[in-house]
Amino acid sequence: LAACGRVAEWPLLDTLSHLQTVVGRVAESESVREREATLSFRESKLTFLLSEALGGTARTILLATVHPSETESSGTLATLSFASQISRVVVTPVKASDTT
Repeated sequence: LAACGRVAEWPLLDTLSHLQTVVGRVAESESVREREATLSFRESKLTFLLSEALGGTARTILLATVHPSETESSGTLATLSFASQISRVVVTPVKASDTT
């Protein structure tokens, strides 16, 4: 049964891996236009839902939660590494135009 639980985690791991790839590319890009041209936010539901925040047109906040236990140190380091990577993303909020 433990192996079945691991198999169920694969789609989540793929999604998180894609999110990390997208965040890395966003951090490296210099403009919103460059991000739109080079990134595929549609490869996962999570990145599609976060595309406005990751693409640089919305205000965004990241809350990284970590566990104080030494047994969870690898997860804490992975979380802090991801938070460090995403903190390099520079966003410029754009005011939505009123279409009414």
